Amino acid sequence: MLIIGGWGFFSHRKINRLAVFTLPVEMITFYKKNIQYIEEAAVNPDRRRYIMPEEAPRHYIDLDDYGDSAVNRLPRYWKEAVEKFGEDSLQAHGILPWNIFRVYHQLKDAFFVRDPTKILRFSADLGHYIADAHVPLHTTKNYDGQLTGQNGIHAFWESRLPELFSGDFDFFTGKAKYISNVQLAAWKIIYETHQSLDSVLLFEKQLATKWGDKKF
Repeated sequence: MLIIGGWGFFSHRKINRLAVFTLPVEMITFYKKNIQYIEEAAVNPDRRRYIMPEEAPRHYIDLDDYGDSAVNRLPRYWKEAVEKFGEDSLQAHGILPWNIFRVYHQLKDAFFVRDPTKILRFSADLGHYIADAHVPLHTTKNYDGQLTGQNGIHAFWESRLPELFSGDFDFFTGKAKYISNVQLAAWKIIYETHQSLDSVLLFEKQLATKWGDKKF
């Protein structure tokens, strides 16, 4: 599967920037001081896709390749998933939720050794992957509408619409909350995101019917 543009550079940068302001007082000073890096580095995972073949599967998971109710049946932990499907097979269908857990541990280790460079790098990366996990088109092999005659929906949904209408979005999310089990939380996001896939495809079809190729 080829992911084109991720959330789009504009959206990834904005998501990472706004996330800083949700942090608790113990963390926000450090991150605000480095907010420009957190914002700019938000797109680094997408840039790595062009030079690192192993990077692309970290941005998505094709749940429909695993059959009905896949999101409920797939092993939540990487070791169990590898034992059941094999690493090559998992990589072929995307590893996004497991990758979130991997980067979380990298960030956690960076905090333990008090390495600010790694803390910032892994924070920016984690923000990127979590943002990708909230995109319904990152949970299906029909990632660009190519299977339903909706080619180009990926860039339209993730880049064009946010660039045009972000000024009207409500970005208030409240303060960040502590998550005790990051791996299960990542899968919960994937599950909820995948539930919106049909709506994303349906709304685009309705829009295309009304406006044709000239929409926006």
